[in-house]
Amino acid sequence: MTVSGTTGGRLVVEDGLLRVEVDPAVGATITSIRHRSAGAELLWRNPRHGVGASRHEDGGVDRWLRATEGGWQLVLPNGGTECTHQGVRHGFHGEAGLAPWSWRVRNGGLELSVDLCDLPLSVVRSVDLPGPGVLRVSTSVRNDGDRPVELMWGEHIGFGSDLLDDPALRLDCPAAEVTADDEYRAPSNPLTPGARSRWPYAAGPDGPVDLRRPLEGSGALAYLSAVGQPITLTAPHIGLSVAVRWSTTFPFVWFWTELGGGQGPPWFGRARAIGIEPFVSWPSQGLARVAEKTGTQLRISPDQSVSGWAEIAITETARTPS
Repeated sequence: MTVSGTTGGRLVVEDGLLRVEVDPAVGATITSIRHRSAGAELLWRNPRHGVGASRHEDGGVDRWLRATEGGWQLVLPNGGTECTHQGVRHGFHGEAGLAPWSWRVRNGGLELSVDLCDLPLSVVRSVDLPGPGVLRVSTSVRNDGDRPVELMWGEHIGFGSDLLDDPALRLDCPAAEVTADDEYRAPSNPLTPGARSRWPYAAGPDGPVDLRRPLEGSGALAYLSAVGQPITLTAPHIGLSVAVRWSTTFPFVWFWTELGGGQGPPWFGRARAIGIEPFVSWPSQGLARVAEKTGTQLRISPDQSVSGWAEIAITETARTPS
């Protein structure tokens, strides 16, 4: 494994199988995971990236969409809707995913760090390729303040590009309870808001929805609990199987799909992504609502550190002719 820089300020972590790009200037975002022999890009590209300033920003979703290229972001200390919690104003998906990070090469891998402003948190994040076809991201969050803090923390892993171009793409999960977001009511949503069910089916107004094969032209948001590992995306025409695993720090997984269903702003039908997102809490309605509705926010005492990891393991499979 080697770590190098690019002329555009990106960092490259690579070995014989994978080439991974990281943007330390915007949230230490993993902007690209490319499988060399398959010639395939795995992460989604944000069609709103770099679009001009909007009067609606003010820490909202529009600011996030303009700043982030897509890919894999750290969501911390807020998840989803901007809110005020315990007197602190938090922007959409939190500060960490937009902040500039420092970095260094340590023990042959990439280590990034940032001190947040909204809460007295210091964060250290490592990006490693510990085995053939495996990308692991490990994170430690420390409370440097003199009182407990509450926060949300998730790994916003967005798949797309070549992976989603495979029309036979299939998702598999050993077991999970599925709860559709109770406030996600987009016209393209095939799920009944707030309904509970068992993987692989989710309740929908037109009948059960098979989550193993997300519908083209749809967009949905749901939460998986009591979830088995790994969650696997298999693309037989490309010849790749992608397994997502995570530490017990994250008892929930946010399951987000946007497959051209959002015809209005901000996507205008151009977004194609599947999010498999290990999280400490749910729903994606901001820290204040999480504290009110589920009480699943993370609490960290002074001088306490909490660590977690998530990884993607990619294996080659026999290709099925398209």
